Amino acid sequence: MSSIRFFLGVACLSVTPVCANEPAIPREKGNLAIQARGVLIQYCGKCHTGRQAPGESLLKLAQHSAVVAKGPPIPFATPSDPERSLILKLVMEGSMPPGGLPRPSPSEIEALRAWVKAGAPSYPVAFDDMATARALLDDLDSLDAQTRANVPYFRYISLAHLIQDDVALPDLRKAEWRLSQSLLDASGQPVTPVPVNDTATLFRIDLRELGWDTRDLFEEVDAPAGALVPNLTPFDLILLEYPFGFRLPADTPESIRLDSFLTKAAQIRPVPFIRGDWLADALFRDRIRQPLAEDLKSLDKLAKWARRKGEDEPPRKPKGPVYRPLLPADPLRVAIPAQPGQAIPILPFGSWYARDVVPEPVPFKLSAEVVDANGRQKVNQVKRDQGFMIKVSTDRDIYLFVILVMADGSAKLQPLDGGSVKGGLMVKAQEPKFLLADTANPFRLTSFSTDRTTEEEYFLLFAATEPVTAPIMLKSKHAEPKIWRFIPDQSKGPDQAKMIRTVLPITLRQ
Repeated sequence: MSSIRFFLGVACLSVTPVCANEPAIPREKGNLAIQARGVLIQYCGKCHTGRQAPGESLLKLAQHSAVVAKGPPIPFATPSDPERSLILKLVMEGSMPPGGLPRPSPSEIEALRAWVKAGAPSYPVAFDDMATARALLDDLDSLDAQTRANVPYFRYISLAHLIQDDVALPDLRKAEWRLSQSLLDASGQPVTPVPVNDTATLFRIDLRELGWDTRDLFEEVDAPAGALVPNLTPFDLILLEYPFGFRLPADTPESIRLDSFLTKAAQIRPVPFIRGDWLADALFRDRIRQPLAEDLKSLDKLAKWARRKGEDEPPRKPKGPVYRPLLPADPLRVAIPAQPGQAIPILPFGSWYARDVVPEPVPFKLSAEVVDANGRQKVNQVKRDQGFMIKVSTDRDIYLFVILVMADGSAKLQPLDGGSVKGGLMVKAQEPKFLLADTANPFRLTSFSTDRTTEEEYFLLFAATEPVTAPIMLKSKHAEPKIWRFIPDQSKGPDQAKMIRTVLPITLRQ
């Protein structure tokens, strides 16, 4: 990382002098820890690696515990007596870094001094998902018995991924503010996420303070026999959209401890924490409240209705423009690690607002298009009650299910000729398949939800190289219109690295 870039990062974070033993607000304290780590890694990290090798030192400066450990002749960093800190003595007298190596600037040295005076707050070796998971577990371990009873309502939000060693440091204060404002807009509650680590890059929220903890707001529409129908909270709708979920390898100690937390949380997807910048954009972007936030506000009204007695009819989902799911046009591609022992992504196959979801490397080639009832010509729009088919081609044997999402936001599991509830419809490799609604009958779209002359509807194809479990279809308990969701039951389905979701939009004309 160049000294110019780091200096700009320091300016962006803004050092606030802190006297010895004087408490600092979390953001200022966190900034100092991030800055100190950056200075140490940039100017000292190449030699102080923790390895016993020529030109290297067993002292690993990226390891906070090693920097503050007591040892002869004096500790490297001494929060109780900053001027006795070896790190400051060596840097200020010029013996470190040695020789003609680049030296930290006066402002960077002052950042080190301020960090020591603030108590040398800790920092991770790397701002990666594993370090964030450990910070989450440390927070859970620190809870007293009374607070631990609230763990089922705790959720975690991270900004750690914004910090990278090879780019300028971000404005974390602004990122925090955007997160708080988006939560306020989506919930109506002025909730401030609580930082739980020294760098103030991991935050805890309580779902009850946001009104996002209520269950029993959805009811089953269609589910395979024996399927465990999930009991969603409003926060679960965020998890269904989240594209950066992951599982730690099962044999790691952190994975076992995280499983305990996730079991108590009873989430729809086992995601330990969410990126704060993604959440802020998913709720409120470009000064516009996003559809996901509208869903959350609507569910909050439904939850308040459920807690009241004597009202005959639940609230209606707010009216507005024609409901448009599947907003992004670009496919969502998620890399699957090739080496064992790495974190395993959790793909958002149940997302309502994403289009195609594809693992990388791609498990098979899939081509799908809407064609006329004779199978001769590709079409992108049909008249009401006009027959059409879906042509599917693949280079491997696959199984698939199809969901139809209609223009009013409702959805249904689409029956397919030759398909089964267990396993789906099989399509053989190199043999194009024309999907029909039932024997010899093409698809037909017959109803309009508005008085517009055209509406857009969508077919979602879930395909895999192994038999596929039919998604569970849910709808909210609003009076019409309702919020709809589909939940792929991946506990019984194929390996997600062998599954693809692709979307076919079709325009319906009067």
